[in-house]
Amino acid sequence: MRVMIFTDKSNYEGCFSALNKQRAEGQKRFWHIEACHKLLFEKLKTFGNLDKDVKLVRTYLYTGRYHSKLLSSFNRACKCEIDKMNGLIQKEELLLQEITKSNLEKSIKDKINIHVSNNKSIFEEIKQEQIRNIDKQRRHAEGQRKMFKYLETLPFLELKTTELKQAKGVIYQKGVDVQIATDLVHFAHTDAYDIALIIGGDTDLIEAIRLVRKGLGKIVIIMAYYDEEPTKSCISPSLIKEADYFFHIGNLTEKEILSISDLLRKKEE
Repeated sequence: MRVMIFTDKSNYEGCFSALNKQRAEGQKRFWHIEACHKLLFEKLKTFGNLDKDVKLVRTYLYTGRYHSKLLSSFNRACKCEIDKMNGLIQKEELLLQEITKSNLEKSIKDKINIHVSNNKSIFEEIKQEQIRNIDKQRRHAEGQRKMFKYLETLPFLELKTTELKQAKGVIYQKGVDVQIATDLVHFAHTDAYDIALIIGGDTDLIEAIRLVRKGLGKIVIIMAYYDEEPTKSCISPSLIKEADYFFHIGNLTEKEILSISDLLRKKEE
């Protein structure tokens, strides 16, 4: 039986981040995506009465992509906020100078000084946060470039990206679920796979999964991190119900975890 793997990178990272949160400090792991894919593909062979003679056709990894226009727009938005904070800080400093020269009672001046100092601290922190954001996104973009270069060397893996978006100083991905759903249906129609292994996944995939299972007779297996507490879960129960099989990543054994990861030594952001 032919298998295609469809991985939402953001959801995949969320699943393994959730797994990390269950581990004690000093035992958190850095996950190797190629090793994770290999292990989860092997786990697939243990489900139900699946033909054990399965063959991996292709792995598709979906993610948002940094681009120069996005970074320029993001930097402008951050710098605009920085200029705004500088202006507010300057106004507070001018107010402080006026108060110092005034004939107000000392007790009132002291209260105003405290108020102005608090405002300046707030504005300065917002300013420094924007400066950190610029540097953070620059580092993330460079890290992504290196990661993409590495992923291109992996066999059976194809990277599919959509352009990242930004609004109000926040960078986010959009369109990944649509791309996954489109590929699920397209490759099922062309009979390119017998089994779709989805790592992660959003409720936006429900209709596509129903179509490839009930309409086209394909087997759908989902692997993700599930918790009965919705805020801790990376997948909804409604999506799990649509799959033929579901594997909870939290059920990986310690031996399996060690085989697909290294000890995380750097400070997590």
